[in-house]
Amino acid sequence: MIASRPDDHRNRDLASQPRKSHAWRLALAVVLILIGIVGIFAICFPAQFKQQLEVSVLRQPTPYTQLFFSTPTALPQKLEVNHVNKFSFTVINNQGRSGTYRYTVTITGGKLQKVASQGSFVLGDSQSVTRIVGVVPKSRGTQYLIKVTLSGTADFIQFYSKTAK
Repeated sequence: MIASRPDDHRNRDLASQPRKSHAWRLALAVVLILIGIVGIFAICFPAQFKQQLEVSVLRQPTPYTQLFFSTPTALPQKLEVNHVNKFSFTVINNQGRSGTYRYTVTITGGKLQKVASQGSFVLGDSQSVTRIVGVVPKSRGTQYLIKVTLSGTADFIQFYSKTAK
């Protein structure tokens, strides 16, 4: 008996051969259906489609605000009782648009808890402002928490300082 060679495909059963043409036709049909669905969405919802495409493909800037002490080494280590103790803070707007910022400076310590200063300002995109503010502690030998908060955000900065005994 003569056996056929393994590379001889003439005698194989046609049903056992893979149907490559059917797999390609199915894949092509699925791709064309998906392209059609995307096209229909693009026609029916052009603004939403454009925005989703931009968000998906283009790098989107992250809007943020910077709040920091202008000169951290110059923050008052010892506060003078019944005198204005000054310090400065800076705000930088990186929101991608103009914005109004409201700040509140509070002093808390001993029996004192009060708003020391409030204000607001408008900043264009990438603009900054530095504010010089002051706090007036009322008690000797007390540790105070001085806090600067930007309204409408979770941003705040703070430091501790003491008055002499």
